[in-house]
Amino acid sequence: MELDTVSAIKEYFPAELAYRKNLTVIPKKREFEPAYQDGLVRFRQEAQHLCEFSNEPSIVSCRDFFRINGTAYLVMDFLDGLPLSELLHGREAQNRPLDEEEMLTVIVPLIESLHNL
Repeated sequence: MELDTVSAIKEYFPAELAYRKNLTVIPKKREFEPAYQDGLVRFRQEAQHLCEFSNEPSIVSCRDFFRINGTAYLVMDFLDGLPLSELLHGREAQNRPLDEEEMLTVIVPLIESLHNL
């Protein structure tokens, strides 16, 4: 780690539509091509939207976006912690939904960040 920074890299890889051949991501069937390309467009839009929220404390910052090997990658700041999806799945498995106070600790900072725009 030469720069002493840690990033997260998100790859566009819809497993239901595509597979990996060596390093290249390819739609599984010709008829999946339009959906795959549409997903790539939406993935880029996600990157653009994240760039709008750069440096907001409750929203991960997007640092770069690039296309290679038939797919695309989004480079973001790495935030250590439990993804919300894992928290919710874990709670669901325990039959313990988030209570109101827990929901507010997640939602309020997000709303405040969006309000600052």
